[in-house]
Amino acid sequence: MQNLIDQRRLFTLLFGIFALLMLPFLAMQFTAEVYWSFTDFIVAAGLLFMFGFTILMIRRKVTGRITRLSLLLLCVALFCLVWAQLAVGLF
Repeated sequence: MQNLIDQRRLFTLLFGIFALLMLPFLAMQFTAEVYWSFTDFIVAAGLLFMFGFTILMIRRKVTGRITRLSLLLLCVALFCLVWAQLAVGLF
């Protein structure tokens, strides 16, 4: 039963990543202001997958409520920092 739940969550994660990556792809079809290369899509997919998989592992392995919340917030903060660095070179 646990394996089925994990497969369902992994499928949801992959579908969510696909849906998020469709937004810039569709925007590229309608405007010249959005331009992502194939490499941009690969990097974004890898970053989103690592972020989502880390969230799934934290939710599954960490039992303490405060510890889980702290790790989730740290993960979100790191994701935002990496995304900002890759997007505009903030640092």
